[in-house]
Amino acid sequence: MISKLKSSAGFTLIEMLLVLFILGMISSVIFQLSFKYTEKQETDLFFNQLLLDLQSIQSHAIETKKTTYVSFEENHYRVYHQPTDPFIKRDFPDGITFNKYSNLKIITFTSVGDILRFGKLIFYTPHGTKELMIYIEKGRMKFVE
Repeated sequence: MISKLKSSAGFTLIEMLLVLFILGMISSVIFQLSFKYTEKQETDLFFNQLLLDLQSIQSHAIETKKTTYVSFEENHYRVYHQPTDPFIKRDFPDGITFNKYSNLKIITFTSVGDILRFGKLIFYTPHGTKELMIYIEKGRMKFVE
């Protein structure tokens, strides 16, 4: 009976610990990769939404025939006709900040949809710097990483 127990196949404690260690390492690598991917997706989603907001604000300026301003600050942006009465205020997601030394802090859409000043808005993200280039006239914009 004792000889039968010694010959039975099984795993030792060290083999089990080794397998658990390998599974733990694989899990931690997958977690890190998925976290970075999710963070990058959130950043991209914000910048896509910002472009859509700017296009919508431009359309609003044309529709209402009022000059409309978009003011950028360190952690949010505001949309208004008069500085004391903003009708949209959006906060930036965590990790995204506006460079207060950008050469363009306020985008002005005229009543016909033109942009008065051109320049670039600089944002700091966890993945580096992202710039929004604003071109004069018909409101062409693009992001540069």
